[in-house]
Amino acid sequence: MGAGGLMNKPYELKLELYGRCTATNIRYVQGDINVYPLYITLLGKDGGRFKLAEGALAALNFLCTKPDGSLLKLRGQALIADEENGVVSYLINGEEVYYPGTVIATVEVITAAKRLTWPGFTFDVIPCIADPSAEPPKSMAPWTAGVDMRFSELEQRIVDIDERMGDLAAGTESFSPYIGVNGNWHEWSPEGGEFVDTGVRAQGNDGEKGEAGTNGEQGIPGEKGEKGDTGAIGPKGDKGDTVAIGPKGDKGDTGAAGPAGPAGAKGDKGDVGAKGDKGDKGESLTYSHYPFDTGKIWIDGRPIYCVVAEISAMPNNSEEYFPLPISDYNECISLQGMMFRIDPISGGKTERRLPFFDSLSWEGADIQVKCTGTAASIKISTTGEFWNQLMFYMGRIIIEYTKK
Repeated sequence: MGAGGLMNKPYELKLELYGRCTATNIRYVQGDINVYPLYITLLGKDGGRFKLAEGALAALNFLCTKPDGSLLKLRGQALIADEENGVVSYLINGEEVYYPGTVIATVEVITAAKRLTWPGFTFDVIPCIADPSAEPPKSMAPWTAGVDMRFSELEQRIVDIDERMGDLAAGTESFSPYIGVNGNWHEWSPEGGEFVDTGVRAQGNDGEKGEAGTNGEQGIPGEKGEKGDTGAIGPKGDKGDTVAIGPKGDKGDTGAAGPAGPAGAKGDKGDVGAKGDKGDKGESLTYSHYPFDTGKIWIDGRPIYCVVAEISAMPNNSEEYFPLPISDYNECISLQGMMFRIDPISGGKTERRLPFFDSLSWEGADIQVKCTGTAASIKISTTGEFWNQLMFYMGRIIIEYTKK
């Protein structure tokens, strides 16, 4: 593409383990294949330089957004430039800058015992103004047709700016006058190349005060007002005459029972009771590679059975079926598992729960039960580029089920 290496200079940045995604000022030209290395200093969680172990592998993952909105994931091998100071270097090879926009990249370091992933960082890929007559690389063909119109628009803007710069140089460029802070008109002076104060006020002086006008005609009566507030209470009247008290009346009938009164206050806590006798020991559950009754009952009244499946080698970025010793399978109640690997050198053991999925590296493993009639099998599926090492892992699956 005629990028000319406008942005082909080395960049340096620092990434902290367990930190956040970093927005950088790194910029590359679209389609440029002549760029210098990208140097990345890896910091530990304490902020100090992370020491890379001997024999470690470093890689960069790039997530690019293509013009149609889909995502393109690229992976490249990085070089460990300084083992003592935790510095890795990566050379942009052109694929990472095929599409204009913002690119997200992550760094991962793989050793014999573990894999560490540093947070992502972003860089910008700016569009390249190329010669329309030049033939683009085949790998760039899907998007070049869509940028021809943008090239024409940018070229026209350059022509317009060039014409205006010529007018400025010749003194023929004109500018509209404006009102300055002192209230005067300011006009453009081609000779001086600047705005000058004309001394002319943009606003005139205030006129003399006019004579007072005559009174207008009386207006029409307004609408009836609302009712006023209640007046104050009048004085107390005179005391009335005393009336003689009549004879006492008969006792009335007993009235109906009234409603129940409110609940009383909570009483004090009672004394602690005596300790009860020790209960009998419950039955222990022994797992087996053959179906056995767990002693539990499912909601439909059927007994729940269990069996343990041993997987000698996990599938490598693929899917495989492992038959179960079940001939009367009805329904799966629960399914869980673990995968593990023992390092042949250090003897250390690495374990991971199944199923799982890593959204950062797009790696994962899934387990399912597949049945045909009353026979059942375990289906294990693995995905992700890191799983070229998964053949060294073993697995153990536990399934609880009911019978027909």
